[in-house]
Amino acid sequence: MQIVLDEYGYVKAYALIGEISDASAEVDEPVDVNDFENNYRSYYLSKDNVLIKSDDKQKEIEEQRELTNLRTQREKVCFPYINRGYLWYSKLTDEQKGELESWYQEWLDVTDTKVVPNIPAWLS
Repeated sequence: MQIVLDEYGYVKAYALIGEISDASAEVDEPVDVNDFENNYRSYYLSKDNVLIKSDDKQKEIEEQRELTNLRTQREKVCFPYINRGYLWYSKLTDEQKGELESWYQEWLDVTDTKVVPNIPAWLS
């Protein structure tokens, strides 16, 4: 099996069969090949030339995936309302504008809170 490491020593590419590039290293397959295939970016090469999974790196990757999903959801759910024009906003009551502002702020904070805000009833 061949691997290519990133600048931090974690696997960034691999080939179970064949060659990747001149920059690749030959290593033995890890014990759990299925886990490696699903989570290869959390594996690093030890000094003994063995692939080892880092639970900390796996957690970091999963957290980044969660944040990306939240940002994507914010873009799809929130921004179509927030990016409407003056004519739409001019039809809102002061109460609706306040609710919309609070809802928008909750979406802006979603990467910190990890809590998806409920859409105001009058928008759905």
